Amino acid sequence: MSAKKLSGKNSIDNTMMYAIGLWITGFKVAAADGDVDREEIATHIGMLRAIATETKSELLRSAAGLITSDHQKVGDAYMGAKQDDLEFLQQIAVLLKAESDADRNRYLFALLAIAGAVGNASGGGWLGGNKFSADEARMGAMIHAVASDMQDIDDLRAWIEKHGG
Repeated sequence: MSAKKLSGKNSIDNTMMYAIGLWITGFKVAAADGDVDREEIATHIGMLRAIATETKSELLRSAAGLITSDHQKVGDAYMGAKQDDLEFLQQIAVLLKAESDADRNRYLFALLAIAGAVGNASGGGWLGGNKFSADEARMGAMIHAVASDMQDIDDLRAWIEKHGG
C-alpha cells in the first residue's frame, strides 16, 4: 500500500483516508437509528483492534492500527477536511481502484463486517434474533455502495434526501 496523498479537495494520505472510512462506517451505522450506545462503541473498537492485529492486509492493518493507536489524529483529520462522509467514501472508492484485488476486497469486507457487528451490538431482537434496525441496515448498505463505487454519489444523495439517513 502506498503512502501517497490523494489529490483534490484535501491532502490526506491514503492510510488516513482508509482509516476514516473504517471510522465513518462504525459511527454512522451506530448513529443511524438515532441512538449511539456503549455496546455499539465497544463493538466498533473491538472490530478495529481485531482488524489491526489479525488481518493479512497491510492496508487494513495500517488503517485500523492508526485509529486504535491515535483516534484523535483520525478525528482531527476527518473534522479538518470539511467534507461530508459521502465525499470521503467516494474518494476511498477511487483509492481502492489502485489497490490489489485482495486488499480492495478485504477492505470492503471489513466495512461490511464493521457495519454488521455494530448494527447487531445493541437493540432488541426477538429471542436473540436480528438486532439490526432498518436504518442501520440501510446506512451499512449505502456506505458499502459508495465505497465500492457501485452507485453514483448524486443518485445516493437524492435517495438520502428522499428517504432520510
